Amino acid sequence: MTSARIQELSPFDHVAVHLYLHWVTAFRIPESVTPGEVFSHLRYGLAKTIEDIPEVAGELVPLDSVENDKQPGRWGIKLSEDQSVEQVLFQKDYTQTEKFDYERLAAMGMPPSELDVNELGAMGLWCGDGQRRGLFFAQANFVRGGLLLSTCVNHHTLDAIAMGPLLPVLSEACFNRSILPQPELESESYETLKDRLDLWTALGLPQYLHYPPSDPDRLPTPGPKLRTTIISFSNQKLKFLKDDARPALGTEWISTNDALMALFWRSIMRSRLGSDVPDSEQNTTTTELSSIFIMVISARARLAPALPESYLGNAVLHGTTTALDPTKSSLAELALVLRSSLAAITHEVASSSLKLAAHIPNYKLAHSSFPTALDTLLVATNWAGVPLYDLTWGNPLHSPAEFVRLPGGHMEGVLRVLPRKSDGTLEVFLGLETDVMERFLKDPDIVKYGVSLF
Repeated sequence: MTSARIQELSPFDHVAVHLYLHWVTAFRIPESVTPGEVFSHLRYGLAKTIEDIPEVAGELVPLDSVENDKQPGRWGIKLSEDQSVEQVLFQKDYTQTEKFDYERLAAMGMPPSELDVNELGAMGLWCGDGQRRGLFFAQANFVRGGLLLSTCVNHHTLDAIAMGPLLPVLSEACFNRSILPQPELESESYETLKDRLDLWTALGLPQYLHYPPSDPDRLPTPGPKLRTTIISFSNQKLKFLKDDARPALGTEWISTNDALMALFWRSIMRSRLGSDVPDSEQNTTTTELSSIFIMVISARARLAPALPESYLGNAVLHGTTTALDPTKSSLAELALVLRSSLAAITHEVASSSLKLAAHIPNYKLAHSSFPTALDTLLVATNWAGVPLYDLTWGNPLHSPAEFVRLPGGHMEGVLRVLPRKSDGTLEVFLGLETDVMERFLKDPDIVKYGVSLF
């Protein structure tokens, strides 16, 4: 009988959503290199990674069945002696499939609509019935002239920033896992923390967890009318945008990301309302419109003491901003309120949020921390600092990745700033309802600063 041990998850892990985060990293492969060579190379690197970090091949299991747990809904990482690279690395041969021609996809800019997660991923967006709930999966998809390397992590154990250190681990095959310590908390302190709305908001959870327990795998799926696109912003256009969004007096600092998110907030809401130009009178109901913008951020530097950026786990908090009719606000006004929402997540708020998450009585009520975008809600996350374009994978993958994409199939109203390209270009992936997207792509501000790739 194979022995196994259970590694506990952190409080942030327990309140994270159960979906899989996917990357597709695209490489050209010379004709002289065979798929077998590439797969052996990847297999060696991943096997070495599993040696160094056994959790990579671990399996997520509910603890309710293995112990009398006073906190229902807790999960753990099952680590067994017989786990191997074969459980996490797979391959598919699409070299005879016409639509998966690398030159064709590259000429199109590698559009997400052509990258079906169910074809390229070893796991879909959610874990299906009877499937092994692994922490990490990789699938080498060999296409005509190239490789589409699909990797995914279970968001219940790793966030997108953790992909930053994890994929260099795979490319360099060396890393040590850091573990977020369980914070101590006196019982009377929990009674105080649970009444703080700012902490529930930072965790992305409803106060007091009023929602009834439900299946964490039965989350909203993309509707048939969803259209995705990527908007590209050059370094120069980002500078222009930041200058235009800078407060008139120049006394308050905003980041480039603040300006970028302000642009998307205003333009998307304008498009949702059927208005193509600022201050449109086409929709008379906008005077009462209240819109919410949630910026999903890393808590690593905000905790006290801080976590290293290489921390391999969940450390996600939510900066939430509400604006009365963002379509009638200036970029500077929106950028400032977005900046304020992030400034409100202080060291004390971040650390207290961790304590609150650690002592939630029933984690079955807290699995949907990543919100689903609705008519007046937007959610954004920034992965610009994840250095996927800078990784070198060695022979036979002779050069860095040419494209970093997300596969098709994502929620409406969710924006993702993709890893920054080597020339400084930023690309933003988003999905909107089809008719909204048509208006959005014609929005004068989007046309002014960005270029739609699809």
